[in-house]
Amino acid sequence: MTVPRSGITYPTVSRCCRIKVKQFFQFRGEGLKVSDGVDWKLLLASCELITLIHTWVQMGDGAQLELASNGKWWWLDNHSASIAKLPLGMLSAANFSCGLNLADSSLALISDDGSIYLIDPGMRFKHLYKLDLGYLSGIYAGHDGRMLIAADHAI
Repeated sequence: MTVPRSGITYPTVSRCCRIKVKQFFQFRGEGLKVSDGVDWKLLLASCELITLIHTWVQMGDGAQLELASNGKWWWLDNHSASIAKLPLGMLSAANFSCGLNLADSSLALISDDGSIYLIDPGMRFKHLYKLDLGYLSGIYAGHDGRMLIAADHAI
């Protein structure tokens, strides 16, 4: 919580996302909360999500994959948060800047070392491709099904 000069206490909200009709907010130091129209309710098992969630990836089934600055991977659905199981050898979540759910339900994640990781829908294996020498800052779905990736030196 932050306390401005007025003495009124306000929560520090760092991120938000929508799943179906619910709006979720990350309250720094507390976890994920959802409003019931009157009050904020802490989402089951999200009390570990107290450090910044820097990236939310919308998945095809409506769930979100959360990449936390403490390096952990989380699944968020309409009812709870849980630790995500990713392929063996995956880097910490802190190494990725953003991601994209692809049309075939696989996942594309871009890393801070210029690489893209493609993960199958079952989260069992990955393919790694080095695209650039520097930071990849964005990934977007193109109109023709391809990915557009913003790099230091090219798109």
